[in-house]
Amino acid sequence: MFSLVLWLLHFYYNNKKNKYFPLHYRSFSLPIALFCTFWFLVAALSSCQQEDLLYSASDAQLELSADTITFDTVFTNIGSTINGFLLYNPYNRSLNISRIELSGGSQSNFRINVDGINAPLAENIQVLPGDSMYVFVEVIVDPNQGQLPFVIEDSILLTTNGNLQKVYLNAWGQNAHYLRADSVYFWEVCDEVFEDDLPYIVFGGLYVPPNCTLTLAQGVDLHIHPKTNNLATFSGIWVEGTLLIEGEKDSLVEIKGMRLEDYFDDKAAQWGAIHLLRGSSSSIRYASIKNNIWGITVGKTLDTTCTTIATTPKANLNIKNSTIYNNLEHGIEAILSNITAENCLIYNCGKNNVLLQYGGEYQFTNCTFVNYGGNLSHQNSPVAAALNFIVCTENGEQTAFAAPEITNILFKNCIIHGSREEEWVFNDQDVPQGAEINFEMSNCILRTKHNTDTLGYTNCIINPLAKDTMFVKRSEFDFHLHPQSPAIDKGNWDNPLTDDLDGNPRSNIPDIGCYEYQ
Repeated sequence: MFSLVLWLLHFYYNNKKNKYFPLHYRSFSLPIALFCTFWFLVAALSSCQQEDLLYSASDAQLELSADTITFDTVFTNIGSTINGFLLYNPYNRSLNISRIELSGGSQSNFRINVDGINAPLAENIQVLPGDSMYVFVEVIVDPNQGQLPFVIEDSILLTTNGNLQKVYLNAWGQNAHYLRADSVYFWEVCDEVFEDDLPYIVFGGLYVPPNCTLTLAQGVDLHIHPKTNNLATFSGIWVEGTLLIEGEKDSLVEIKGMRLEDYFDDKAAQWGAIHLLRGSSSSIRYASIKNNIWGITVGKTLDTTCTTIATTPKANLNIKNSTIYNNLEHGIEAILSNITAENCLIYNCGKNNVLLQYGGEYQFTNCTFVNYGGNLSHQNSPVAAALNFIVCTENGEQTAFAAPEITNILFKNCIIHGSREEEWVFNDQDVPQGAEINFEMSNCILRTKHNTDTLGYTNCIINPLAKDTMFVKRSEFDFHLHPQSPAIDKGNWDNPLTDDLDGNPRSNIPDIGCYEYQ
């Protein structure tokens, strides 16, 4: 190559002196000659040494971020979320991966995407020195006849310079009952019992008409899929008849979103709510309701306009030994309804844990309502609020309606606590006033700035010190009582509950909150 350069320079100078050499050749300048020579050299070197730039040793090995990719339980016929791993070239030369392939080929339940190639096989993928690349994986599980989860397995084979590396793939598949219809959004149920054989997947909303009953037997897992993100607020259960949730302490009824991966375990707004509409009557025991926009709403109507607010018939809810959490807005939102709640835990809500509006009869016994932040913030909303009005929003316009009936509220042996200085708001003065609010706080732990020497407060513990001696570990959402908790043996012993949220017996002098200290 060096001799070629010398020859070009010799050719230039000799012909420049030759008067018979064409004029436009004789005017050919030295800089242009050198420039052309340089790029000629680059092209020649690239073509001659391309193979030398690849790491071709027989010991070539990719560095992999994982040797096994595991998916949590995936429902049959429904794809998983995307998982994957990173492969890395540790050498100072490029590395050619001759094959990246699924062992199961096109018949595999798994799908891979390599460098934009969505196929079971990708060939001759080059990775630059010190560079990396993602291999994305998802799985779609075919149904079988089993009731229990079953394992799906495969592997990804990576061949580099004849060396074989393997990444194992496994997932758990789960058959289910699917309630969906392309033509309608709401799946109507009447006098049906969901038994604990397979999980139930609802695409959109379940609707229970008047004079109809839906029963969820103990152990039922009900998963709500909103169909589309735009319709998430409408997904859930809409009840104008009767809803019976009949869990047991060792066999809860669980109602949540469809995704079972760990990432979604504490994510709110995956579905809408359980809506107990006006005229409905519901009994809920030993239920876990989580990861939705509202936990339970009580007393709404299917008519969302603001021309009038219905007052009759009231909705009735009796809820015991149940947990509501990870709600984007309210845990329980009630409008002129009747609610009795015992041994319930409501936590991690974006707004109020309990919002009582527009009148009604409410009694909460040994319930724990707490908000300390986490992945949801309630800085603009107290844990508990009671308002003798309701504000309706339509087309961006807000209209306040004053409560036509008195609101009667009893909190007995309850904990209402959180990170705000004021966690109990009632009878807001900024809007037109309706019928009065009568409340009684009996043997409660309460965080508030109100004057608790007035009527309505009896034997309450106000603003206990902000340290972790009330609960075992509130940062991990463990609200069992700490051995030094001020809630121990401070409850009202008049007609105490016989057990707590865990089903443990309560003493003659009960503790405050949903858990009895053991």
